[in-house]
Amino acid sequence: MTRAVGCVRELMPGGQTSVTRGVRVEVGECQVAVDRDVVTDHGFAIPDVVVETRADVVAARGRMTGLEVVDVNIDVNDVSLPEDEDAEENRRNRQRVG
Repeated sequence: MTRAVGCVRELMPGGQTSVTRGVRVEVGECQVAVDRDVVTDHGFAIPDVVVETRADVVAARGRMTGLEVVDVNIDVNDVSLPEDEDAEENRRNRQRVG
């Protein structure tokens, strides 16, 4: 539902993609905790996606902030099906033309 509302918001005049959608970060003096919502493509093993995403978040946050990453919570909210990708491409094409 959240993804659908976000897509509608992007289609509205002046609407734009939110770069922070699905990311929550708590920062302390020398530590950081991250909650990340993701959508995975159909055909990928969800546990593998979670493990890889967690490792990427830890590496990126450590490089960018120098803070110790103490907690990374990954929530897989949806699975993107091939027909979802076709609908998204059609939406992008309509935006470029309109």
